[in-house]
Amino acid sequence: MTLRTKVTVALIVLSALATAAIGTLSYLSTADRLRSEIDTSLRDVASYAVAQTGGGGHDRAPDGHAAVQLQTVLVQQISADGSVLSAPGGLAVPVTATDTAVASGRTGDVYRDVTIAGRPYRMLTVPGEHGAVQVLRPLAESRGVLSALRLRILIAAVAVILGAAICGWLVSRQITRRLRELAAAAGLVGQTGNLDVTIEAGGNDETGQVARAFNRMLAALDRSQLAQRRLVQDAGHELRTPLTSLRTNLDVLARHPGLDADQQRSIVSDLQGETRELTSLVNELVELSLGGAGQAKPQYLTVAEVVGPVIERARRRSGRAITVRADESVVFAVPGQLERALANLLDNAIKFSPDGSAVEVSVDRGRISVRDHGPGLDVADVPRVFDRFYRSDRARQLPGSGLGLSMVLDLAQRAGGSVFAANHPDGGADVGLWLPPAPTLQPGFNPS
Repeated sequence: MTLRTKVTVALIVLSALATAAIGTLSYLSTADRLRSEIDTSLRDVASYAVAQTGGGGHDRAPDGHAAVQLQTVLVQQISADGSVLSAPGGLAVPVTATDTAVASGRTGDVYRDVTIAGRPYRMLTVPGEHGAVQVLRPLAESRGVLSALRLRILIAAVAVILGAAICGWLVSRQITRRLRELAAAAGLVGQTGNLDVTIEAGGNDETGQVARAFNRMLAALDRSQLAQRRLVQDAGHELRTPLTSLRTNLDVLARHPGLDADQQRSIVSDLQGETRELTSLVNELVELSLGGAGQAKPQYLTVAEVVGPVIERARRRSGRAITVRADESVVFAVPGQLERALANLLDNAIKFSPDGSAVEVSVDRGRISVRDHGPGLDVADVPRVFDRFYRSDRARQLPGSGLGLSMVLDLAQRAGGSVFAANHPDGGADVGLWLPPAPTLQPGFNPS
């Protein structure tokens, strides 16, 4: 059974129960009211009849209400032993032991329903002057009223049930519309893997809330998928340089087995350094893939101490001259991430510097600047150099994926800093980042 059918059936059942309860109460209330009216009319006529048969009321005419009741009420008088003294014409009204008890004075008034000649009557027996008086009123009229009321209740119940069925269908259709859309969207995502799906989420009811939650879930999955792709791309970008250096050094060892001891030690030292860097990078990538669980925590670092090893590796790899001018700036960052950012800035500067030119690194109050002596930046490229995958016209002819500077931006934003890129007044490009300095804290200090 579908949800729409369940909702419709539930509304029909509830409407039927409510209509049955209201109809039953109305019927019983009406029947009780009619019975009370009949009993009252019998009491009025009985009082008048007793007064007439008692001998003291022959000169008193009946009042208006009693006169009207006399037209529809039958009267019979019985003696104390139960014999009939006077009876309505052509009608044999039964006399029971209860009626005889009333006539003999042993009990009071008695109401009961009787059937005479196949017709129902309501009868009241009251004590009189010479026995008892029995007054009867036909119940055909009241039963006709109740029969018509039953028919009307039945018609109303059918109408209410039909209305409930229509309303239930419409309401369930509205309720399940978004659910069907959600099911269709989930099926589409499952079949195609495409997360670019949006469900209309109008209204503040529960289905609207579910639709909005579903949209947020898809957006979160899309961000997660994008983050996974970025992780793979970043991994490829970051692993390329140390792997290339390792391969180059191994090729040198393989092609030149006769290198002297100092050269071999130098190459082995380079291999060990690159291996350590590669191990550190793989560890960071593993931590990133776990969504930050177990990720290295930021700490206060002296930038000059971090810059030194990064510059040394860049010198070995490129053979370029790299000058450094650094103060004692202390910043709050993850050591490995700061090294990656500095390495990417140096790789970018070396890539655009002419052969034989130097790269200049300066650190001043948290501002880390890397200047090359290349052609500089085009004005149109300046606002976009830190965008992911963006590569200027000059860079398209050079190796790279356009991810290095975007990773610098990511580090700066995580640390509450910023990035900058501009052309140096004396030529070349000046690219770097600024991190909030903490000059009063000691290097290596980690707040609890």
